[in-house]
Amino acid sequence: MSYLASQNIIQKLQKLTLATMLILATQFAMADISGNWVLTVDLGQIGGDANISLSQEPEGKLSGSYVGQMLNGPFEGSYNDEGFEFAFDSDMGMYFIFKGGLKENGSLEGSIESMGRILGSFNAKKLE
Repeated sequence: MSYLASQNIIQKLQKLTLATMLILATQFAMADISGNWVLTVDLGQIGGDANISLSQEPEGKLSGSYVGQMLNGPFEGSYNDEGFEFAFDSDMGMYFIFKGGLKENGSLEGSIESMGRILGSFNAKKLE
């Protein structure tokens, strides 16, 4: 095999490797969770449903609104390849942090924290 032919093969392999890496990175990046969701909250003795609206913004910012027993208003948060987080001062006088991720079935799932402790969990289904 000539030197020119081997260089050509090496260049093609490099391009293929780069393309494969880009495809894998895209698959593992968190999908856009923007939209309207029905959120089911489970805090043990207390629970219920809420309607949330999420908007993913550039550079990892997340914003939205929460309409339910805990809050009727806006919130802010963040997201990355591993999941998302948003927080608010509730109408009950407590600061809540929601941490979660997008599941393979398209739902959201995660934990609810306050005062440094996990108090419960949530799951959400996107409205069509």
